[in-house]
Amino acid sequence: MKKLLLIAFAALAFAACSDDKPEAPVAATGIALDRADAETVPGKTIQLVAAVTPSDAVDPVTWTSDNEAVATVSDSGLVETLSAGEATVTAECGEFTAKCVIRVNELISFEAGENMVGIDGEAVILGTISVVSGKNTATFPNVYWAKEYTETNDLRDDYDQLFFASPLFSTADGNIWFSSYYCDCTIYGSQYDAWGGFVLSSNVNKSVAPPQAGPDNQFEAYADGGADGSKTFAVCYDAKTAGMAMSADCCWPQIDFTAAPREVLSIALANSTWTYNYFSGHEGDSYAIKITGKLNDVEVGSVECPLISGADKADTWKTFDLSSLGKVDCLVFAVVSSEKYAPFYFCVDDIILKK
Repeated sequence: MKKLLLIAFAALAFAACSDDKPEAPVAATGIALDRADAETVPGKTIQLVAAVTPSDAVDPVTWTSDNEAVATVSDSGLVETLSAGEATVTAECGEFTAKCVIRVNELISFEAGENMVGIDGEAVILGTISVVSGKNTATFPNVYWAKEYTETNDLRDDYDQLFFASPLFSTADGNIWFSSYYCDCTIYGSQYDAWGGFVLSSNVNKSVAPPQAGPDNQFEAYADGGADGSKTFAVCYDAKTAGMAMSADCCWPQIDFTAAPREVLSIALANSTWTYNYFSGHEGDSYAIKITGKLNDVEVGSVECPLISGADKADTWKTFDLSSLGKVDCLVFAVVSSEKYAPFYFCVDDIILKK
């Protein structure tokens, strides 16, 4: 009898086990990304996150970019931007897809890798320059300015002074030019090198303090480096507003978009070391950069970018929105200050243009 019962239980157990079939794999019924579009600049990364429905679906997610010259994407959805343009990143799971449009705007950060070109057609290279002030000559490392080109080509004005007032260097494609001014100011005998507009530099200094700050700091930014960790930036001198230049175009900082009008989204500005230390933080102190946009030689608007307001003095790079200007073919920079005799220097970096 016991033997019969054991056989019966064994049969039931076998029948029960034979009904435990493995569960069928769960198929995806949808996929979504955490964003439909993103806007950035070259050299950045964006992590895209895919949400698969249902969450226990076994189908793998694969990632592709339709323009790998602009942006690539890893197996985990990490997007790396390489150049200006537009790329669509697609996440695919089973029969379902989700897309994110990556818009990479143009960045001008004055770095060596951007291959900026001088008016002589040669690569822009920073070097050691000499600035003559009467009987004194000072040298400054890591600067690019107009003096060498002016001397080499013996460019002179009506007073037989070495003189340059023109766009000095451009982006690699030759479509965006930066103005500069130089004069040896020998009209009264002794040489006094004067400059204005744009020069390039990689000199920073936050250690000097007033009253030591002065002309020796004219090519320095009061920052730890260029904007966003870069090395090279532009130093600008508004020689026209300062009253320190002959009457000529390009004595003030100016950018010309020669190929077509462009929409400038933003710009990074910093105090020069000399300017930062000139102001003591008194109530009423003010120092701002007025950026005026022009189109077909007509002003279309301006944005005032404050760098000093009383005790609030910018000690690093500040980014300012210029999108309200719309499309322009020229930007003109001018200093607006409570101090008539302030050093009218400032620094420029990370100009972002809508692609």
